[in-house]
Amino acid sequence: MIKIGIDIDNVIADTGSHLVNMIRAKHMPDFTVDAWTSWHLSDCTDLSQHDQEEIFTDLHDNHMGTIMPIVPAVSALQTIARMGHFIWLITSRPESTKTTTVSWLAKHEIPYHQLTFCDNKWNCNPDVMIDDGPAHAISLSAKPIPVLLYHRPWNAEMPESKYITRVRSWTEILLWLQANHAPLMADDDILAEAYRLTSGARQKQYGHPIDDFTRTGK
Repeated sequence: MIKIGIDIDNVIADTGSHLVNMIRAKHMPDFTVDAWTSWHLSDCTDLSQHDQEEIFTDLHDNHMGTIMPIVPAVSALQTIARMGHFIWLITSRPESTKTTTVSWLAKHEIPYHQLTFCDNKWNCNPDVMIDDGPAHAISLSAKPIPVLLYHRPWNAEMPESKYITRVRSWTEILLWLQANHAPLMADDDILAEAYRLTSGARQKQYGHPIDDFTRTGK
C-alpha cells in the first residue's frame, strides 16, 4: 500500500470548465479552456486582479457544490481503493469550502481515506502526488516526491523529469500505478478496468470512439 496524494480541482472535479463558463458569462464570451495557457489568468487574459479575485470568491462561495466530476475519475478512484492504496485528497481550496467539499465527495461517491486543505502540498509527504498545478509539481518533485502531472493547457509547457510524469487520463494513472508499485490487481483486471473507464458512462457521454474521433476530425 502507498499513500497517493490527489488534487481535487481539475483532477477529480472539472473546475476549469466551470470557471471558464463563469468567465465567459461575465467577461470574455469567447474564452475557452484551451486558451487558459498559464496557471495565472492574468498571463493569458485581460482580467484584472480584482476580476480574478471576484471570480474565485464567487466560485468558492456559490459554485463548489455544482461542479461536475471528471467522469473517469470516480471509477478510477474506486479501483485504486480496491487495489488497497491509501487515497489522500490534498487540495489548495480554502478551508471555508470544507463542508461543501465533503458533501460533494459524498454525493458523487468518491472514496478517500483523508482530506487535507493545504497550500504547501510538499509538507504533506505523500508517496506519489497526482496534480495539475505547475508550481506544486516543481516543489513536490524537488523533495523528491514523484508527481503524475495531469495534463492541462496551463501546464502543457512543463517538461517531464525524473520525478514528473505527464499523464493524460485516469487510465494512464492506473497503468502507472500498476507498473511502478506492488501490483495488487492482475493484469487482466487492470485492462478490464481500463476498458470499463472508457466504455461505460464516458462512452454514453461522448459516443463510440469512431464517432467521437470522426466529429473531432471534421
